[in-house]
Amino acid sequence: MKSRNAQSILESLCKKTHRLLLRYLLKQTLLVALGMTLMVAELGIFLYFFLFSGKTLLPAFCLACFVLTIFICLVIRLYILSKKTEFFDKLLADFVHQAQVIFKKKNMMEEHPEIAAAVTQLSLVMQNQEYFVFCNLLKIVPPYDSIKKFSCFCFWKDYFSFREMLLQKAIDLYLLVVQAIPTDLGAHVSLADAYVSLSGLYADPRKYTEFDTKYWVPPGRYGEDIQEKFFATAHRATEEFKILNEYAPGNVWVHTQLAYSYHDLQMPKKEIREYEIVLKLKPHDANTIMKLGILYFQQGMNAKGLQVYEQLRKVDLKKSKKLIKFYGVVAK
Repeated sequence: MKSRNAQSILESLCKKTHRLLLRYLLKQTLLVALGMTLMVAELGIFLYFFLFSGKTLLPAFCLACFVLTIFICLVIRLYILSKKTEFFDKLLADFVHQAQVIFKKKNMMEEHPEIAAAVTQLSLVMQNQEYFVFCNLLKIVPPYDSIKKFSCFCFWKDYFSFREMLLQKAIDLYLLVVQAIPTDLGAHVSLADAYVSLSGLYADPRKYTEFDTKYWVPPGRYGEDIQEKFFATAHRATEEFKILNEYAPGNVWVHTQLAYSYHDLQMPKKEIREYEIVLKLKPHDANTIMKLGILYFQQGMNAKGLQVYEQLRKVDLKKSKKLIKFYGVVAK
């Protein structure tokens, strides 16, 4: 009962923190909108007097005001950018402090995982919310695709940066636990999951077959720097799963997670190896047989693919019909 109550309070805290972020973004948006409106008005007045007035003093004054407004807007923008990281740090620190009050633990090693799970939950609450900033700020704004795209274009960097801070905080907390209890399997599982969550933030969804083409991705969202972070984080997750395999060999979950990691890292041969191990441990699992068969066909290993196809026919006829469609479809 106490745990359920704590979870309910945490959910409210996550929503409250998100509202604070939205208010900050609203203030930022209003400042930018005010500056843009002022510049457009001054430019319009300048053009009016320049074209229709015979005097030179008024157009010159309007032009000077326009240049001054541009300068002031640039200074305000630099100030906002310089204070943004400070605001994010404070928002995270306040959230962690309030989460510590919720999960009162005598032992720091018990508290760290709870706080790490809390910041991860906050990150999930903010997932894809950059598309709905304008809709959340102004309830009268309908969620049209064009509005969601513009919202994402304006705010994706803010949400990305803050979620990255949250997930990195979770990793740091789990690392403290692992350093204190290096042989604890649960600590390594949590750390591996934290790396997977962070790599998910960096992963480009367009590289996966299940990607929804209607989902708009802003320019630069998955640039080379983000991809470098993705591969580095995914490698760390893989190393954690390897450690788990050393401590608990023959664990289906560990090998499945390794297969997912190798899939993200675009290493199909190693992914195949992990699914082969999983299949030995669970020889009648239709999902594993299906995934392994698809990989065989995609890598041009048709003989093995057909063997797996025959095996799948005995387990799940419907899935075997789907699998055979991958015959001859080699991955690029």
